Amino acid sequence: MKKVLSLVLVGFLVLGLANIGFAHSMMGRRESVRGEGSSYHRNLDLSTEQIDQIKRLEDEYYRNRRDLMEELRDKNYDLRRLYEDKSVDSKEIKRLEDEVIELRNELTRLRRDYDLEVRELLLEDQLREYSRYGRGMDEADCYGARGSSFRGRGHMRGMMGY
Repeated sequence: MKKVLSLVLVGFLVLGLANIGFAHSMMGRRESVRGEGSSYHRNLDLSTEQIDQIKRLEDEYYRNRRDLMEELRDKNYDLRRLYEDKSVDSKEIKRLEDEVIELRNELTRLRRDYDLEVRELLLEDQLREYSRYGRGMDEADCYGARGSSFRGRGHMRGMMGY
C-alpha cells in the first residue's frame, strides 16, 4: 500500500512539475515580426525594410510598455495596501485609483499608436493578415481579460473590481 501511495504521489509531482515547466515556457512569449516564436510574420510577406521599421517600432513599444507595466504593478500594489489600511482617507484611495486608471489609459494609447504606426507600413493584404491575429491583445491580457489567468503583484479581484 505504501508503494502504491508513493508512486501516486511521485506521479502527481512529476505531472505538476511538467505543467509548471510548460506554463513557464509559454510566459513572456509575444508575437513578433522578428521571427522568434512568431507565426503571423511568415504570412505577411514583409520586405526587409518593413521588418526593420516594424522591429524598431516594436522595440520602442515594448520598452515603453515595460516601464508603464512596472509603474502600474507598483501602483496596484500600493492601492491594495491602502484598501487594507482602515486609517487611510478615502480621498487618498480615490486619488491613487485615478492614477491607476490613467496608467491603463496610457497603455491603451501606447498600443493604439503602435498599431497605427505598423498599419502605415503595411500593404492592404498584409494589414488584413496582421489584423487576423488581433491587435491590442497585450493590454487586455495584462488585466485578465480574454481568458488570461495572469495575476501579478497588485492584480486582484475583489472590492476594487480588478
